[in-house]
Amino acid sequence: MLNILTFCVGVLPSSKIKNLLFRLLGHLVENSATIKPIIIWKCKDIVVEENAILGALSVFRDLECLHLESNAKIGQLNWISASKLLAGLGAPSKLIMSRDSVITNRHYLDVSGGVTIGEASAITGVRSTFITHGVSYETNEQGWKGIAIEHHNLIGSNSILIPGVRTNPYSIYGMGALIAGESKESYKLFLNRPSEPKKSLNSKSRYFFN
Repeated sequence: MLNILTFCVGVLPSSKIKNLLFRLLGHLVENSATIKPIIIWKCKDIVVEENAILGALSVFRDLECLHLESNAKIGQLNWISASKLLAGLGAPSKLIMSRDSVITNRHYLDVSGGVTIGEASAITGVRSTFITHGVSYETNEQGWKGIAIEHHNLIGSNSILIPGVRTNPYSIYGMGALIAGESKESYKLFLNRPSEPKKSLNSKSRYFFN
């Protein structure tokens, strides 16, 4: 019944009424947050802080936790989901967005293994894909690894991020990058598949001081 109520609240047109009803359902949604008509199904804990935005027609399914810190924004027509089966096995199944971080429009995020997006980082363009779980060829079993985008990162359109990614602060990834493993370098522009540093960046660039 609670899942049906949450779904119904998610598609209401008025943000103020919606915010109040989310709080009545046990979620933490600030008055200044903006929640457009969205689909939320079987999401346990929802926290939307001051001036954060959930854009229209995005879908959130089977998350243990959805947390947007102040001024974080998720745009339109995104699909963000987790595996209910893996959550039952202990997968974190969460999306945590730090303050001033952004996911633009039409991206797909599997957050079964947990996805965190650092302060002032942006997932830009369209059609980037985050994958945090898969079958191990060694054990033939499903497993998961989280993805951590550090602060002041920019991820270009159509990027692919595989399980276990951890970026370094102050990094830019060009369009179409395949992002894998853990980065050890900051102030770098990463290009190609797999992405690799191509040149050093000016540490005083304006983007790094948003």
